[in-house]
Amino acid sequence: MKRDREINLPDYNSKADILYRDYYEFVEFIQKHPEESLSGEFCIAAILRIFYSIHSNTANTLSAFQVDTLMKKVDTAIKSDSEFQPIIEYKKVKYGFIPSFKDITYGELVDMEACIKANNKIALTSILYRPIVKQSKLDYIIEPYNSYDADRFSNITLDIIEGYEKLFMKSYNDLSNHILSFTA
Repeated sequence: MKRDREINLPDYNSKADILYRDYYEFVEFIQKHPEESLSGEFCIAAILRIFYSIHSNTANTLSAFQVDTLMKKVDTAIKSDSEFQPIIEYKKVKYGFIPSFKDITYGELVDMEACIKANNKIALTSILYRPIVKQSKLDYIIEPYNSYDADRFSNITLDIIEGYEKLFMKSYNDLSNHILSFTA
């Protein structure tokens, strides 16, 4: 009996294991292709290439069980939940999320709007999370804002970005509901 080829690949258990850039590449792939082409081998090949760096020649040598296992791992990770994290550690540096939106500078706001308009969430992350210069048990102080660094968080994981997106959406929904209560 032929033994399955050993493969040593990333183990995806949650969004914290998925690089945002890989996820974004997959989302772009899906948007560029009609729905009917996203089934079967075409989609599997894209997932193997994007998330595991496995190209078709190598993929063809894997057992069906191995491919199925890899697909399930990515699916499980993408479907997992993520929570907002006000403090993250990235490349051995602690970063804090902007502690107060009322203190945002005009420069931060202009740059945030530019990043949002360009759908550049990695650059946006460098505006929202900055190195912590002082921390106590209850709060922290981050570096003052100078400009964003589009490459600083190039390997940031999906859970971080989805976490702050949830915060924004919750804040936006709360504000919309508050405004609607005054107009009703």
